Amino acid sequence: MEQKRKRVRRRVTSIFLALLLCVSSAMTVLADEQVVPDEKAAPSEETQTSGEQGKDDLTPKEDITETPATDTKTDETENPEDKDSEDPSAGKEDLNTGEDKTTSAGNDISNTNEITPPPIKSEEQMTSPSPAVSSPENTEKKKEQPAPETATAAVPAVQAAASYPVTSNTNIQINIAYTFNWSGTGTESDPFYFSTKSGSSKDTFIAQTTDEFATINGQVHTYTEPLSFGANTIDLTVVSSDKSATVHYRIEADRTKKQQGDWPKFLVIVSPSKAGEADGKFAGLDMERTYEYKLKGTQQWIEVPAGSAEITGLKAGDYDVRYGATDEYSASYNSKTFTILDPVTRSIKVADSLPDDIKNMIEIPSSANAGSTVTLKMKFSELTFVEEIIVTATKNFGGWTSQTDTCLLSQGEPSLEKYDGNNYEVSFTLPDGECEITSVKLRQGDWHTISHDIFKLNVTVTPSDPSKVVTKNDISYYEKGSEVKLSVESNQNVIGTSKVTAFRAEGKSQTAGTSPDGSPIKINVNEDLTVLADIEMILADFTYLDELLNTKVPNDFTIYTDDSWSEVDKVLSLVPNMKTVTQNNQSWVDDYVRTLIIALDNLEYRDGNYTELIEAQNRVPKDLSLYTPESVKALQEALEASKQPIDEQWNMSKRDEMQTLADNLNKAVDSLRFIPGDYTELEKAQSRVPKDLSIYTPESVKALQEALVASRQPAAEKWDISRSDEIHTLAENLNKAVDGLKLKPADYTKVEEARKKVPNDLSLYTKKSADELQKALDSVVEGLDITQQEKVDRMAEAIENAIKGLEKKSAEPGKTTAKSPKTGDESSVGFWLAVSLGSAMLLLAGNKKRGFKRR
Repeated sequence: MEQKRKRVRRRVTSIFLALLLCVSSAMTVLADEQVVPDEKAAPSEETQTSGEQGKDDLTPKEDITETPATDTKTDETENPEDKDSEDPSAGKEDLNTGEDKTTSAGNDISNTNEITPPPIKSEEQMTSPSPAVSSPENTEKKKEQPAPETATAAVPAVQAAASYPVTSNTNIQINIAYTFNWSGTGTESDPFYFSTKSGSSKDTFIAQTTDEFATINGQVHTYTEPLSFGANTIDLTVVSSDKSATVHYRIEADRTKKQQGDWPKFLVIVSPSKAGEADGKFAGLDMERTYEYKLKGTQQWIEVPAGSAEITGLKAGDYDVRYGATDEYSASYNSKTFTILDPVTRSIKVADSLPDDIKNMIEIPSSANAGSTVTLKMKFSELTFVEEIIVTATKNFGGWTSQTDTCLLSQGEPSLEKYDGNNYEVSFTLPDGECEITSVKLRQGDWHTISHDIFKLNVTVTPSDPSKVVTKNDISYYEKGSEVKLSVESNQNVIGTSKVTAFRAEGKSQTAGTSPDGSPIKINVNEDLTVLADIEMILADFTYLDELLNTKVPNDFTIYTDDSWSEVDKVLSLVPNMKTVTQNNQSWVDDYVRTLIIALDNLEYRDGNYTELIEAQNRVPKDLSLYTPESVKALQEALEASKQPIDEQWNMSKRDEMQTLADNLNKAVDSLRFIPGDYTELEKAQSRVPKDLSIYTPESVKALQEALVASRQPAAEKWDISRSDEIHTLAENLNKAVDGLKLKPADYTKVEEARKKVPNDLSLYTKKSADELQKALDSVVEGLDITQQEKVDRMAEAIENAIKGLEKKSAEPGKTTAKSPKTGDESSVGFWLAVSLGSAMLLLAGNKKRGFKRR
């Protein structure tokens, strides 16, 4: 079933084009074979409304020319023009299907929310339904069977957007027979079967579903198939619009050629070279047509080779000639008898009684064989019409004569005229006798024509005085000054439904007349005129189409598969063409609307695009322990919801829902709230900062203060746990700054000052006092910081005290004790050194003496 559905979708465009071509050709080609109900065989009203199937009738109106042909030859008097049957250029059948009147129980197809499809035209509707799915074997009487209940069609994409009433109806209507007698059960192995062996000249088989949205062989509503000559077997598969029922049909039909009743009107006759010879001929054949001939009284028709201009090899005699068979038409059942005479030369002259100017214009052979074709020519200096030419034939019969007058231009007389306004020719069969042109009537004057665009306009010219108009070669010439009535209509067969809103008759010198509203007018013809008109096109009703285009055609085609959208796009590409369709072709627009609805309904969504969902899912943090329970809960709910489209393989019909789920998940991620940060480490580092920073170096204090200020930022800005590393770094930096504090150095100024007071020569002092001073000096510890300033000061004080405690040595007897030098006096260093040296030497000498004495 799905495969058939796809086949429907792929052929939507070809369906519409086929419909368009079928309707167009049906209007122009099958006009003479309209399908209408047969009054005798048509189903009763009860049958038409109950849905009963089986022996129901579709009654095509066969052309009356499809009666069997006969070979009976007829001469011209037996074949009046009004007996012409079908001409090869005749039109073909027009199939217009009426609105389905079969409404079965359960088939409630009303829906005020839907676009109601345009109804099929009711004129000449085919009212005979085909068998229902439940029809039994063929019987003369069938029990009334309720139609299956309507099933809802499962449409993949835009049922809501391009919905149409669906039914389970699988009935069809066909155009090739008067009555129907279906057998079979409608299954593939036992299809509903119908056979017509009576033959039909239709060249195209047309079938339509009663439900305009059902399909036949994959085509919506209408199926056409060309018929070959001879036997044709047509298999049909009908699927109901709700896709619940599939029915099979088989139709066997014989196609016969169409009949034609036209016959040759004039042939050029050439006599044999001499009596009894078979070299006579008929010339002047239309090379576009085929011919057949036979000797009068015989039965066997002889075909003339196609494209021949002559029929040759003929003896004297009477011959029946007719148009031959073609691929589409059988041989004409009407013929004309042409006679070939043995060669008898007859004289031809112009009567002396004719006016000299006419005699001087006539060109004609002086003699010719009786029964052969002779051409009379005349040349005029101005527009002149030949109204009459009479040929008088005189024949002697052993002492008495017979005269026969032949009016060459009389109705029914076999002659052929050619005229271009100045050169005139008439070809005719020369009577048997001595011939004389006894009468020639000419009509001269100032003649004018009235022309128009035959493709756009139909112009009717009615002369007030018919004697003032002459028609030659289908051209009417009006005598100058004559009054005519002009009626102008648009040529709707060519340009479509339209109306003439105004027209005028224009000449080179002036406008002969104007109709401001398109109504008929009377004018005088004084020169050649051309009818020009203003035409208003009456377009078809586009209400359904506009509503469909404005409300049902999706704006975003990217959500549908390429194949299904391609079919819609092909149909949409024809919108500009549809907008030019006129009212008389409303069915084209209606069929187009149905085709577009089907194409829209068969749109298939692409597989879902989960990119945004996956991207949102990838944003979810791996470690959720950092966030508040409330925000984590909301995130987990959004995350679980975002997995549903992927798990269930949503398609693009739920694109908006997928977008919402992705947005919700992104919002939940963005709404995650971190747990507040832990400032314990920072607070501990901050507590290590000394209260008194004055004892430290400015550089270390500056670094500390910067780290301290930075450490206060997290608490001030309420940093959360996500910045724990930053908080830890700030604590480390602060601890490092605290540890990096450098104390200022102690002040050794007093020590230095005390050192400067130390005597240069301590030898002058007692050893004890000098040692005390030296000890004080040696006890000085360098590099102490400011925290040991008191110790440094005590060092200075110890030196000061030791200096004060210096005791000079006692002087030797008899020697004056030199004055002790003032501490720090450096003015007589050499002197004092000398004194000290001398004293030492004296002391040494005295010791030696004393020692010596002791010994």
